[in-house]
Amino acid sequence: MKILLTNDDGVNAKGIRTLYEALSPNYDVILVAPSKEKNATSHSITLRRPLKVKELSPDIISVNGTPTDCVMLAIYNFTKEIPDLLISGINHGPNLGDDVAYSGTVGAALEGAMLGIPSLAISFTDEKEGIISKHYFKQGKEVVLSLVSLIEKNGFPPNIFLNINIPYNPDGVKITKLGRRIYNNVVKSRGRGIYVIAGTPGETEGETGTDISAIEKGYVSITPLKIDITAYETVKTFKDWEKLIRV
Repeated sequence: MKILLTNDDGVNAKGIRTLYEALSPNYDVILVAPSKEKNATSHSITLRRPLKVKELSPDIISVNGTPTDCVMLAIYNFTKEIPDLLISGINHGPNLGDDVAYSGTVGAALEGAMLGIPSLAISFTDEKEGIISKHYFKQGKEVVLSLVSLIEKNGFPPNIFLNINIPYNPDGVKITKLGRRIYNNVVKSRGRGIYVIAGTPGETEGETGTDISAIEKGYVSITPLKIDITAYETVKTFKDWEKLIRV
């Protein structure tokens, strides 16, 4: 099995290097990742400047672009065959609920799915007290190795990808749907004409069955996401507008 690794934390991040070390002995692995942290870049690509590439080793390549740039360069330039699996992560922080719309980790997995590659976006959820420790990375590695084995044996549905969040010392695994993750203080003023977009996690709507609820209860959350975001249930609702909109 040929596996493409990428992330949005950068080519030297502990999460992606842990996966490379864990998967390389048994799989054909290539790592193509941003040269520096590219969090919250979503599914963006670089159009208005050339991308610089640096080969750090035969199977590890650094790109001064976004996670999606890395996937595109890997598929169209750095691999002789389409990978059997794409893994984005392990991200150093959660990608829950609304986060998926902004996440570079998730954006890379979306690009993989659009190119017909089974794809996983994987994140750690516990950031406090330096908890992303050697033990935590070992847990993440075990989850990923189990997933890779399952995909290898059972295949993978088309046109979807998985968003996976891993808490510290998980009690099990739950298949979930997206919850709502609401941020406070999203825009802050730093003086006249200067603003910072950041935000801190505040209220969550972690109803039963969501990724947020699973994490709150100590479970690994696995959420299947799809490429087609059409709201099919509302197509009939808007059908009458066809004759009412002036053209």
